[in-house]
Amino acid sequence: MKHDGSSIELSLVNKHLEDLNPISCGWQDCVPGHAFGPAVRRYTLIHYVMEGRGSFFARGKEYPVREGEAFLIRPDEATTYRADWDKPWEYLWIGFTGRMSKQFHTLPAVIR
Repeated sequence: MKHDGSSIELSLVNKHLEDLNPISCGWQDCVPGHAFGPAVRRYTLIHYVMEGRGSFFARGKEYPVREGEAFLIRPDEATTYRADWDKPWEYLWIGFTGRMSKQFHTLPAVIR
């Protein structure tokens, strides 16, 4: 795939669902070295890497992430992520709130 920085983001209509309330989702094909952050979000966000690799930075640690893995961003946590220079990633993401979102917070930073 040609990594040209293409992306699609969908802001979803807030239905105020109590258990699991999706609020945004999208896809991005990152250029080499593309980075986002540091940023703090008010909701749970999961990125699933479809192709390539990169690094996720949270809680003072760097986590390598590759194709077939996901990384978890918890609310109120400062995070940064960066695409690899040689094999940049393409990922999907979904952000959500709700009572059940707290259950995701027990997962590791990178889900393999």
